[in-house]
Amino acid sequence: MALADCLATAVAGGEISEAESRALLRRFDQLQRERGQAPGAAAAAKVALEQEMRAEAVEARRIVALTEAVRARVVADVVAYRTAKGEADIMEGVLGLFEHFGFHGYSSVEGRTKAIVGAAHARMEEALATFDRSAVLGRRRNQPQLEQVVRELFGEDTKNPAAKRMAEVFAEVAEDLRQRFNGAGGAIGKLDGWGLPQSHDARALLSVGRDEWKSAIRPRLDLDRMRDPLTGERLGAERLDEALDRAFERIVTNGEIDIEPKGVALGSALRNQRSEHRFLIFKSPDDWLAYAADFGQGDPFAAMMSHVRGMARDIAAMEILGPNPGATVEWLKQWAKVERAKLTTGEASLWRGGPKDVETKAGLIDYRVDALWQEIRGNEPVSGRLAMGFAAVRSALTSALLGSASVTAVATDPFVANAAKRLSGLPTTNYLASVVKTFTGASRAEAIRSGLMLEDAMHVMGKEARYAGSLGGPVWTNWLADRTLTLSGLSPWTQARKHLFGMEMQAFAADEAGKAFDAIDPRFRRMLEGYGIDSAGWDVIRAAEPHKPPRSAGVLRPVDVMAADRAVGERWLEAIMGETERAVPSGTKRMRAYARAGTAKGTVTGEFVDSFMQFKAFGLSLTMLQLEAVGREMGGFGRAAGARYAGSLLFGLTMGGALASQLRQIANGKDPQPMDDARFWMGAIKTGGGFGLYGDFLFADQNRFGQDVLTAMAGPTFGLVTDVTKATLGNVQKVAKGDDTETGKDVVGLARRYTPVASSLFYARAGWNRVFMDQLQFIADPDAHRRFRDMERRTRREYDQGYWWRPGDLGPARAPELGNVAGDLAP
Repeated sequence: MALADCLATAVAGGEISEAESRALLRRFDQLQRERGQAPGAAAAAKVALEQEMRAEAVEARRIVALTEAVRARVVADVVAYRTAKGEADIMEGVLGLFEHFGFHGYSSVEGRTKAIVGAAHARMEEALATFDRSAVLGRRRNQPQLEQVVRELFGEDTKNPAAKRMAEVFAEVAEDLRQRFNGAGGAIGKLDGWGLPQSHDARALLSVGRDEWKSAIRPRLDLDRMRDPLTGERLGAERLDEALDRAFERIVTNGEIDIEPKGVALGSALRNQRSEHRFLIFKSPDDWLAYAADFGQGDPFAAMMSHVRGMARDIAAMEILGPNPGATVEWLKQWAKVERAKLTTGEASLWRGGPKDVETKAGLIDYRVDALWQEIRGNEPVSGRLAMGFAAVRSALTSALLGSASVTAVATDPFVANAAKRLSGLPTTNYLASVVKTFTGASRAEAIRSGLMLEDAMHVMGKEARYAGSLGGPVWTNWLADRTLTLSGLSPWTQARKHLFGMEMQAFAADEAGKAFDAIDPRFRRMLEGYGIDSAGWDVIRAAEPHKPPRSAGVLRPVDVMAADRAVGERWLEAIMGETERAVPSGTKRMRAYARAGTAKGTVTGEFVDSFMQFKAFGLSLTMLQLEAVGREMGGFGRAAGARYAGSLLFGLTMGGALASQLRQIANGKDPQPMDDARFWMGAIKTGGGFGLYGDFLFADQNRFGQDVLTAMAGPTFGLVTDVTKATLGNVQKVAKGDDTETGKDVVGLARRYTPVASSLFYARAGWNRVFMDQLQFIADPDAHRRFRDMERRTRREYDQGYWWRPGDLGPARAPELGNVAGDLAP
């Protein structure tokens, strides 16, 4: 019987669909054409098609088995979850699968992603140190050696032992990730001499179009070594052309083209997408580098780190949620709705609360799950151009406004860290001295080798930044924001603190290693259980040989535990990183998802929401994590324990906020503010709680930039629009009315507030304003002298403050006066 007749019979019997039948016929015709007019070509093509279908059937059975196993585990985990009050809560249990910070008893997608990345960074520490970025300009170091690593990966002998060693390590890491991806349900074939992954800039591909891109990449590909991702056979010319078309479509649509039915294709875009990209094999390192310059990132190290991060994210999603995570997400939402329906009808249910909770939460199921899942997977913009424009503004504003965040961090972080230590049962230490030690290269290397990932490599160009949140836009705006956060000390300080806390957890575990699980500190035991580490897991951890860096009694490193049991070692690393986020908050995925309020990036509404939430998500994340901690302390050790935790944290953050506020006053050329004013202490509470830019507004009509409360609370983007409108249209209106304009003052004011880097860095701000901006205002504003003196009088009258560096003066007249502050604090 002819194949067409067989397929028609199968369609009539309901065994396959019309679309599948057409796809099989197309594939058969293609296989036959590849075999030419030789005798038996049709029979050979039919055999080849049968082999492909058989391979697909085997793969389908494997995927079904993996999916069922994952769902059984997910059900057990979510059913076992309990709140601080001991109640079942299916919504919190489901959300914990995506991200949590202890108290859940199982791994999360985000937590496992970080653990996988941390383990990879531990193996690649030499490359991370060799190819880090320069302190001032942020340029990649040792570029010639990096190119040699690329050549080694493609099989060339560069005669450079270090380059060869780093290439071998990356190849080993990539192969381990490939095998793990396949074990979770993927289908990436092994390729000898593969080289390294190639990034693709969708905008670059769209700018030249499909045909020109195919013409540009085809001569650079090694067609003799390229294989069909499923069958492993050599790609014929027609099949190659089809594969390039599919690769182009998936790159420029971020895989959304796969949402449409595609015949006999199996699984989700997630498990298939990496095999589709991996089939692109370049002839030589020169071809790879040329393509990277034209259509990729142009940075081999960034390509390596992006590959590690992307593979880790996909592996974690597939291991936690199954080979088709998107389908599992839909299943989880339906399950939650069934439990909600049970509560409505009076049946036993995992839905927390009573009927009123059903009424108020019914509409949140899809929103909360979808929003968090999209945040973890990465929110692709609806309109790339609109998203790029708004992101550029936000990144530039980060550079212009966030240069003093490090002052707040240094003043308040010790109190947050000590609270996190108490929550986890860790002892407090000589904090500042320990942080300073972690800035050294040796200490950083020890931390990375233990599995504590390097944030700079995780995000490549600082795309996630503390206080600032997500950065985006053109490369130059990202660079400005990244350099400001680095030169202000915020990024180095944050990385040092994360490494310090992680190493302290490892050291404490080594101290407790001689105790059985039931005998260790109860809070430390609760923390371990919150990440799924039970008595058996603790026995694996404490059986590892302690690593002893210089001047250390020993630490239990996750990488050493992984050598004996990778699952337990990763959970230990996940626990360390989860607790580190509580100690060194940077902003959680869950809070960012909530803050976006279900809006899409690249839409007017979505970009307005992101602009409104700029600089606020950090404070909200800090608040969320600490409220959870208070609730768990109360649930586990009584109300008094919860009150002690909350009270000590509030006191510490208030004192830290007060110190940060005074340091900012000095950085602005003013004397410290008297501390017997209620406004000062309310502002200190807000600053200590992570809302430093908004701490000025309590009991004040305007902030330090001259904006009113509502304008500033709307976010810095709206404040910029208001200031620009005032300087332009506002002065036009004054001309129309015959009033005197203030164009010179307003334009200088814009430059004073919004010049990236220069107007932001706390240690340069006073000099920038006095030496440059004030002198420019003398030229542009005839009333500059009067305005400066009015400013001094108003500051003295309203806040009882003077200026140690008076407005308009080229140099400071004296040192800051600290006597009044000391007097205010005296008993």
